[in-house]
This record gives sequence, C-alpha cells and structure tokens, in this order.
Amino acid sequence: MFRKNLIAILLVVSCMPVTSPMSHAEDAPLSARAPQACWTAADLAARDGEDNIVKERLEPPLPQPASVDATSAGPSTPGSVRSVRLPPGKRLIALTFDLCEGVNEVAGYQGKIVDILRGHGVKATFFMSGKWMMTHRLRAQQLISDARFEVGNHTWEHRNLRLLSGAAAADEIRKADQAYDELRQELEGRKCAVPGREATTDAIAPKSMGLFRFPYGACDSKSLATVSQQGLVPIQWDVSSDDPDWKERPDAMTKRVLDNVHPGSIVLFHANGRGWYTDDALPDIISSLRKQGYDFVTVTELLKAGEPVISSSCYDQTVGDTDQYDELARQIEAR
Repeated sequence: MFRKNLIAILLVVSCMPVTSPMSHAEDAPLSARAPQACWTAADLAARDGEDNIVKERLEPPLPQPASVDATSAGPSTPGSVRSVRLPPGKRLIALTFDLCEGVNEVAGYQGKIVDILRGHGVKATFFMSGKWMMTHRLRAQQLISDARFEVGNHTWEHRNLRLLSGAAAADEIRKADQAYDELRQELEGRKCAVPGREATTDAIAPKSMGLFRFPYGACDSKSLATVSQQGLVPIQWDVSSDDPDWKERPDAMTKRVLDNVHPGSIVLFHANGRGWYTDDALPDIISSLRKQGYDFVTVTELLKAGEPVISSSCYDQTVGDTDQYDELARQIEAR
C-alpha cells in the first residue's frame, strides 16, 4: 500500500511544470522591476586630473528656464547665517564645500574630498555655481542625488553681487537655479536608483535648492534683499579652513579648524581645485571632531536643530575683510 502511494506521488510531481527561481522575475512587467543603479562605485570614485583648473573662457550652453518658478516667495532672512545656536548638549557641525567657477576658467572637481566624505559617512553641503554644474554635469548629478549631501546656489559664474544690481544680480541667481533644474530633470529621466533615496524617480534629488552662498563671501543690503526675493537663505560661515591659500599646510589647516569650531559651527572648504590640501587635512579633522562628540549634519539640518546666528553683513573673520575682493571682481568684470 505504501509503495503504491509513493509511486502515485512521484507521478504527480514528475508532471508538475518546472520553474526556475528567476522565472517570476523574468515574467514581471518592466515597471515592477527594480531600477538599475545610476552609478557603480568606480563611476563615483575620484579620477586623476579632475581637480585641475583650466584657464580658458568657456561659455557652456545656458540652461533652459526652470520648471519651478525661482522667483516665488520663500523664507525671508534679514542677513546672512553665520552659525546656529544649539540647545545645551547638542554637538552638531556642518561642513560646507564651495564648487565655484568663474568667467575665464573651467574649475576642477576634487573627487578625493568627496570619497573621504562618503568613506567616513559624513554629511556635507556643497554650494555650486551654475556654470560649474554645466561643465561638470555628471559629477554635479552624483552630488545632488547623494542622500548624504545637499546642494546650495552659488550664483551662475561667481560674480560679486555687491557690484551688480537689478536684473543682472537676479539673473546670476536664477541661472544657477535653472542649471540645477535641468540636471535634476535629466537625472530623473534616466529612471535609475541611488543608495539612500526612495525607489521612485521623483525622489532621486530635491526639487530645488533652498540655500545660497555669496561669491567671495561678499554682500551688502541690496544683494541680501535680492537673494531673499529669490526665496533663498544666505549661508555664510563662522570657521574658514583657508584652504584656497596654497601656503596653508594640512597640519595648520587642521589646527585652524579644530581651534575655532564649536557646536553649531558652519565650516568653509573648497572642492573645485582650490582646496589645496583639504583632502590631506580632512581625515584628521573628521576623526578629531568625532572624538570630541560632534555629529556631522547638512546646513538645513543644522538650521532645524537650533536658532540661526544672523549677521547684517558678510565677512570671513572680521567685518569688512571681504571688501578686498571688490577690486578683483571689478578687474574680472572689465575683462
């Protein structure tokens, strides 16, 4: 009896259709499949020579008008945010990196800096000029889609807004917004996936930039009003690494940052080929700050955690010290 039942079971099993583990996935509609990754680890890694600055007048195609109205009313700030006053016990800090590109150059991309941030799991905020975005389209898209990072407006081609007014000043801001919007839409059109973002194309990058940084760290009441009218929050810093100075060695840069930071600090670096030894100093800065109990956040997260410290003027370390860049900007404008 047992033998007959066993034979019957074997006959039933032998007649069942054979399916492979992949057959259901293969039969699933394309829309149900997980999107392919936008980039491999090798695509994201730094490459030799990318950090070089090339002195040439390159005018990339202007971005198309943004789909989001860049002139819509937004948060109003009576000055520029230098740091954030945090509740007792909170030890947060925001590292920021400028990616600016002027009129007569193609700036670089210091991928080693970005690799260090990713490798150490550090959040950061990048302030990009629109022209830099357009000449570094792929790298800009990698940054705007990375959930660790946020991106802010740094004007179109790093012109001193103290010397511009009216439509010229507003256009410098709007064109950077348009560059961001164009790259974001192009990225979403690829329908690919990035780690840390939801698996929906409309979440691959924020819809717009909400923060702004003045070129040269220079502003006045007129330019502050223009930025506010564009719905952006001006972000300065209270600690400068001085990394554009090629004489500032890594150990001196590390000491400068560590000696001056406090909970709520916003620290200035560069990653456009002008952060001379930033990639050398950054690992020690990160490890030392973590040992002191600091957590790294984006500027927006820092603003949400406390009360912004706002200055009615823009300066690096002392009031008026950015006035020196007015003459440099005039020379560039004349050329």
